[in-house]
Amino acid sequence: MGYGTALLIFKYENHEAVGIKCPINYSYKKTGYCFIESTSPTIPTYAKAKYVGVGELDSIPEIIKISDGKSFDGIAEGI
Repeated sequence: MGYGTALLIFKYENHEAVGIKCPINYSYKKTGYCFIESTSPTIPTYAKAKYVGVGELDSIPEIIKISDGKSFDGIAEGI
């Protein structure tokens, strides 16, 4: 599909998530990537889940870029 993708690494919370390049206003903590959770069905950008032993994700993740592609600008229409 050609979108920019990354891994969002939450070291403190011992969690990883997928990020898809998106407009900064919709991105997780202004990282430039929308949060995509793969452990439960949620809409893109939803990052308020409570994780066992941790609670909500609160830290700024390390970003590991996987691919540099287009931005998912249509995210604004689905929220």
